[in-house]
Amino acid sequence: MTYFCLKCYKPFDENTTRYRIKSPQSRFVGFVHKSCYSEYTDKPLPKKRKDVKLTPLFSGGGQENGLRSGTLPTALCVGFGQAVELIENERIKTTKKIKNLKNIFLKILEKKKINYILNGRNTVDHNINITLLDNKNEFLFSKLDDISLSAGSACGSGSGEPSYVLKEIGLNKNKANSTLRIGIGKKNTEKEIRYCALKISKILSNFN
Repeated sequence: MTYFCLKCYKPFDENTTRYRIKSPQSRFVGFVHKSCYSEYTDKPLPKKRKDVKLTPLFSGGGQENGLRSGTLPTALCVGFGQAVELIENERIKTTKKIKNLKNIFLKILEKKKINYILNGRNTVDHNINITLLDNKNEFLFSKLDDISLSAGSACGSGSGEPSYVLKEIGLNKNKANSTLRIGIGKKNTEKEIRYCALKISKILSNFN
């Protein structure tokens, strides 16, 4: 998408709230949205490109270089910078850990003969989008009383409809309704991942 926008001389606006890109320039990104909670802190930071004029979404005092009204707490901004520095220093170690946890999760499903499809290509390891072919999400969620999973994005919560993204990649309604998003963070342990995979496998085995 970024490549096509570049060919049309249109800047691409990318929301990186849930992940961190290494080099926006190498991906032809025109704008990047970033929230600190994805870096284990809790404050968004506005950053303005000098060559593009942005129109504020709401009016006010014109602080933060005219991007928004109100000011951001300096201490939290500094905390965000420190969080990014720590993440960069730990990136290789954390990436390897999360990839290993993902592999453990999938191997347990395979060992328990759970039929599944991994959705997407060139995906990130910390966000597993998986279709459990012998599953109905309503039944699975009713049994997962101590594990937090998602059937879609926060944007579509409460709608009761399958994710339009899943429809666009070719999943029918039944498969979309059997699809989960499983997030793995740096603080997750192998014990937790094994427990999650084994519990899901047991529930699905009883369901069938």
